[in-house]
Amino acid sequence: MTERRRSRPRVAGPRRLRVAGLVGSVLMAAGAYRAGALPGGDPTGTAYRWGLVVWLIGLVTLSAAWWRLGVPLRTGGPVPDGGPARAGGMVPASRWLLVTGACWALPLLVAPPTASRDLYSYACQGALWLDGVDPYSVGVADGGCRWTDAVPVLWQHTPTPYGPLAVALSGAAVAVARTVAGAADPQLLVTVGLLRVVALAGAALVAGFLPGWPGPAASTPGRRSGWACSPRWSPCTWCPARTTTGW
Repeated sequence: MTERRRSRPRVAGPRRLRVAGLVGSVLMAAGAYRAGALPGGDPTGTAYRWGLVVWLIGLVTLSAAWWRLGVPLRTGGPVPDGGPARAGGMVPASRWLLVTGACWALPLLVAPPTASRDLYSYACQGALWLDGVDPYSVGVADGGCRWTDAVPVLWQHTPTPYGPLAVALSGAAVAVARTVAGAADPQLLVTVGLLRVVALAGAALVAGFLPGWPGPAASTPGRRSGWACSPRWSPCTWCPARTTTGW
């Protein structure tokens, strides 16, 4: 009986962290609908303030769950309260960690952009390029983008500073959006979603090809899972990639 009582927390601990991170991600997504960078303009008033509070609570909760789970992985120590593990119980299985990350990401993938409206300027620059207008010569307002009202005033008359590949990818996203959606507003939503996928793909490539983060985990059984605590996998890194493409 004593062994059974001790064994239960070994599974529940990391699962509680997974749930805590998911709750934080859901709170961030919910708060973004009140305090995010919505196409219609920046929100104001009481709803904005409450949304911002909810978003910040979610960010702290998600970051705390990541840190609580990740630090033992980098040091090779036991995961809090144990958990679904391999390598003699030292670290959770890689698959479990990947599923956890996916669970934390899903709510933010359907949330509005936060902290920056630059994403809409990327969409407009792609639309100009697709229509044969040189985005390196004119701003999105001067080029006649239909989504100019969603773009920050600071960038409405500024030519794009980004390279041809970035503009071409934005143009490709707009082309797909025009194919699957008829009206301007749905097209913008589809474009934003596709650009978000591009941002995630870029972040994954960077994370995959950068050298491993040095630390004690390099010589422990948990070295393959130690990436979970690397700064490049922090919610502070991935949340901007999920919710914007330029924070």
